[in-house]
Amino acid sequence: MLHAGRRVSRVALVVVTIISTIAISAMPVGATTLRPETTPGVSPSSPGDRKELTREEASQTPSNQPAIPVSIPTESSSDVVTFTDANTAPSKVVAEAVSPTSNKISWTSPANDSNLSSFLVQASTNNSFATDVTSVTVPKANLTTTLVGMSPASLYFVRVMANYSDKTGEWSEVLPITNRMTLSFELITSRTITVPIYEGNVRIFWGDGTTTDVTQAAGATFPTHSYSGSATSATVDIVGLIRQWAGAGCWQLARVTAANAKITSVSAWGAATGTTAACNAFAGATKLTAVVQPPLKVTSYQGMFSGATSFNQPIGTWNTSAVTNMFGMFENAESFNQPIGSWDTSAVRDIGCMFNGAKAFNQPIGSWNTGGLRDLNFVFNGAKAFNQPIGSWNTANVTSMVYTFQGASAFNQPIASWNTTKVTRMTGMFSYADAFNQPIGNWNTSSVTDMSYMMGAKAFNQPIGNWDTSAVTDMSSMFHDAAAFNQPIGTWNTAKLTNVTGMFRYAKSFNQSLQGWNMGNVPDLGSMFYGATSFNQSIGTWNTAKVTNMSYMFYGATAFSQSIGTWNTAKVTNMSYMFYGATAFNRSIGFWNTSNVENMSYMFYGATAFNRSIGTWNTAKVTNMSYMFYDAKAFNQSIGTWNTARVTNMKYMFRGASSFNKPLSTWNIGSVTDMTSMFQFASAFNQSIKTWNVYFVTAWSGFHYASGLSQINCPYKFW
Repeated sequence: MLHAGRRVSRVALVVVTIISTIAISAMPVGATTLRPETTPGVSPSSPGDRKELTREEASQTPSNQPAIPVSIPTESSSDVVTFTDANTAPSKVVAEAVSPTSNKISWTSPANDSNLSSFLVQASTNNSFATDVTSVTVPKANLTTTLVGMSPASLYFVRVMANYSDKTGEWSEVLPITNRMTLSFELITSRTITVPIYEGNVRIFWGDGTTTDVTQAAGATFPTHSYSGSATSATVDIVGLIRQWAGAGCWQLARVTAANAKITSVSAWGAATGTTAACNAFAGATKLTAVVQPPLKVTSYQGMFSGATSFNQPIGTWNTSAVTNMFGMFENAESFNQPIGSWDTSAVRDIGCMFNGAKAFNQPIGSWNTGGLRDLNFVFNGAKAFNQPIGSWNTANVTSMVYTFQGASAFNQPIASWNTTKVTRMTGMFSYADAFNQPIGNWNTSSVTDMSYMMGAKAFNQPIGNWDTSAVTDMSSMFHDAAAFNQPIGTWNTAKLTNVTGMFRYAKSFNQSLQGWNMGNVPDLGSMFYGATSFNQSIGTWNTAKVTNMSYMFYGATAFSQSIGTWNTAKVTNMSYMFYGATAFNRSIGFWNTSNVENMSYMFYGATAFNRSIGTWNTAKVTNMSYMFYDAKAFNQSIGTWNTARVTNMKYMFRGASSFNKPLSTWNIGSVTDMTSMFQFASAFNQSIKTWNVYFVTAWSGFHYASGLSQINCPYKFW
């Protein structure tokens, strides 16, 4: 914990202390009489038997205010005395400020409540409870009482004992109560601090001899203070009841200083923080290094340390039993790598994005209670170091596993025992999880509808052919970059499949039969086998009646050369890049219906083996033929009857097509504007095209450079 006036070398610090009590008094600790709030059935009682505690009462006194301890114990501090008979001791003692001078005390009944008659609550300014003790007896059904008359700026200690009719109970852990919150800052640029109090009545001691009284209505301008001089640290106390912080019910303490200062620590929270949510409390707090246990009433840790790139404090002893939301808690907290495996997560419902981008985190969390989780979306996305066993997690209620391990490049733990019965989305689950290669073939995938980008793990090569894919509609990029995968999946039920774009993109090892797949509902085959350099299976019987896009389908599929000439291509509008670099392909496709195709650019670029008749194709709607036969070195088929009336771009069309030498004189090129390098290096071509109407052509550099085209056969404009 940080202490008042402590100086840090070469870093300007401001220590901000928030005390949620309004009245300021110069009286010493314990000078005000503390009394229980009068409640029917609740009566004050004598101190009774007391146990001596070993904790030392921490107290320091800033120069400009009453005695206020700067370094205080918190609800989960390791120096809190814990009694061994947990069966008769109340637990989870919590304080909540309800006014500047009163706190509501609540607790949980002990496990052994047989013959329990009442509770004894004691409060004192003395941590040994030897003097200045106020006691109150509370009926066993209440589990709460309110202490009033508390001195401003004082530190109190509270404990609770269960009274039994047949035995003596044990005291609870001692709860220190202070209505103070202590924040530390590093000052930069204009040395200005803005405290984002959304609603409350406070007095602020800025630590430089000045104070500000604020009665803050909802939404008013936040109190701001600028520091003059050369002081590098200050203690700032705020006395008052803060009903709400800025940030839609969240603290967002990183907003305290805007761009002018950086929060570095929280050494005390206090009981009156005005909210039960610490969501985004330190989002973007790049200088944060230390935070004590938040109040136990806080249920949301959402985004708490998101972007806190320096934070790496041990927080494994925090009591998280009441926390329900840890979404994005350590997102992009690049330095954090502390053990938190003992946290009580039984109440947590959301850990989505929790370690997203937490590059250093690699601690065991396999014993967490995950039975309440509904999704695991982005939990370890980009957690490059994480590789801990989590196979025992209870995922029975999880419905979504979107990008769970994306980019978790070290993760390779068995998770075959996960219950995936309710999961509907596995989008990107192992994308770029390059080390993962564990058996998951027994997973129940009957409810999954989306497997897009799922298996892009370079090392993965496990059998998954028995998966129930009857509900899956999207397998786009499913095996993108799955360089090792080569398992049979030909029996998958693809009846509902509507998206397979990029499915085997860069799946360099895959070469399994897919002949039996039902493709009747698929409209887009774009990039499906892009870079799938091993694939060469028969797929000629696929139903392609609904397909409108075949662009990039076999791009770089250097092994593929199967008969696909009977495909129904009547609705296809885009065939650009379809056989780009498909160096083995040389199958008949001359009977394809191309009447709706508008783009054939790059279609046979580098398809060095292709030399099939395609002269009867209907090209009436084609507007782009650029690069179409670029380096198609074997191609030499008659295409002189093609309708080119709508084509506007023919640049590089036959560039490097060293075998081509067929008549093209009847082509209508009246719409063409670009013929750049059209026949460049087409060394065999020397057909007469001098009658072409090239009036609208505006770009023709390199038109016939190093080709066989003689000047006499070339349009005069291009001489």
